[in-house]
Amino acid sequence: MVSKSDFAPVEWARIVQAPLLAGFAVSCADPSSFIGSIQESFATAKIVVEGTNNQTNPLIHAVCQELATSNGRADAREGLRTISQAAKIEDMKERSLEALKDVANILAQKAPQDANAFKDWLKDIATKVAEAGTEGGFLGFGGIKVSDLEKASVGLYSYPTLMAADILLYKATHVPVGEDQKQHLELCRDIALK
Repeated sequence: MVSKSDFAPVEWARIVQAPLLAGFAVSCADPSSFIGSIQESFATAKIVVEGTNNQTNPLIHAVCQELATSNGRADAREGLRTISQAAKIEDMKERSLEALKDVANILAQKAPQDANAFKDWLKDIATKVAEAGTEGGFLGFGGIKVSDLEKASVGLYSYPTLMAADILLYKATHVPVGEDQKQHLELCRDIALK
């Protein structure tokens, strides 16, 4: 059973930031209106509160408990502030995804038994954030529930895993991809190296 003490302080801080980063990456993919942004923020908060009360995975439960403290929230917000500092919205999304990739690597090394559950939880957060606000409306009215850009961001959490599985299963030596698939292929490489 993995706990906070199994990680270096810097690693733990990154892991605690991960739920906020998962939601933030989706929000940055297609920024909502003011009300939509609030709804998206509350979606992440709701899942974290639920995790504090109902989560059976010890790592996720520990992260949720850490985020329930004022220090945990402050550290997580500082991570978001660092990522968004002097960056365009597209860069914030990319930085968030890079930070999430770092978290995946930390978990693969230090908590492989919890890595998949944690990544599934992050995907659940990203999905709930994408579904929380409406895109293209006015003051929360009208618009669409989940934009294509948000769907693409949520897809980044699961598609590379499936792509890597296919590449490894069929022992592919060449993978033809377009420029839009470059991110997926890089994630596949990281997955395959593990």
